[in-house]
Amino acid sequence: MQITIGELYEAHAALGQLAAKELPIRSALKVRRLARAVAEHVTDANAERDKLIDKYGQKDEQGHLVHGEGNTIQLAFPAEFQAAWNELLSASVEIDDKLRLAESDLGDDGSIAANVLIGLGELLGE
Repeated sequence: MQITIGELYEAHAALGQLAAKELPIRSALKVRRLARAVAEHVTDANAERDKLIDKYGQKDEQGHLVHGEGNTIQLAFPAEFQAAWNELLSASVEIDDKLRLAESDLGDDGSIAANVLIGLGELLGE
């Protein structure tokens, strides 16, 4: 299945919450496999984000990135950074359909936070 990098960031957070739940072994293993596949793409996207920050970030005389309040990086070209970041977030990657979670994979206790379901998005099958 095709899924955007932006959707994967949301799914990554949701999978972290889901992984903290007590799940049957079969379901826990399935969550683990999906989390690993998602994490691989998120790690790659973070590396690309770091390149964008280096490219569009404000630098001092020594060529180091300038940090502002709260240790945030100051951007020399914020509009260009945002355009490139949005392009990265909208890029699609392939996730194996076999890794999709079913309702039965979410645990037996019948309770799960709605934000986890929203975050899983297309990674949660029917």
